[in-house]
Amino acid sequence: MSRTVGIDLGGTNLRTAVVDGTGAILVEDRRPAPMGWEPLRAEMVAAVETVRATYPDVTAVGVGAAGMVGRDGVVRYSPNVHAFSDTPVRADLEAALGLPVVVDNDANVAAYAEVRVGAARGCEHALVITLGTGIGGGIVVDGHVLRGANGFAAEVGHFQVDPNGAMCACGEPGHWEALASGNALGAQGRAAAAAGRAGAVLALAGDVDAIRGEHVAEAAGAAGEASANPN
Repeated sequence: MSRTVGIDLGGTNLRTAVVDGTGAILVEDRRPAPMGWEPLRAEMVAAVETVRATYPDVTAVGVGAAGMVGRDGVVRYSPNVHAFSDTPVRADLEAALGLPVVVDNDANVAAYAEVRVGAARGCEHALVITLGTGIGGGIVVDGHVLRGANGFAAEVGHFQVDPNGAMCACGEPGHWEALASGNALGAQGRAAAAAGRAGAVLALAGDVDAIRGEHVAEAAGAAGEASANPN
């Protein structure tokens, strides 16, 4: 059974794994994603070599990148990964690794994976929303990823839901991503804690400046469990 390397590249973390044809993760590597394409490329190559040490027979590399990815494997733009600006990710990684590389938007590949081996297996149509540093979307129609005219379809995180809302990292106001992403929840948590209104969140983080979206989510989950089980 063939094995491939999958890379999940977000605005904060770089996750790399060897997977088999069933989608099972055989070995994985997790590390922070550095700023700038040169250090990021070096870190991606190092991560691939780390997992290849265990499974040297991998045949290809797939990259899910948080950004707008052209059909040529160039990441045109990403509001959350500042290393990307017309960056030839596919060509650079193929040259460095000597393996075929496929690059696509991270939410697109998440949607495709769910249809192939995940929760939407057997479905012809699916919508997947990804929540992390930002908010992404992937749409599968008739078993194929919906890409739009330029490969940038399903960027649901950049739908404007409040014209007077917080500024998004892309430079426009009130996008869903600016209100509900991991980054947005962290910012709201820090503001609430500074105002004395988020004691549980502050207790988890230990310091106002250390509050991140995961602390807000954890505190909300604990509060929900407590209200559901008052005894």
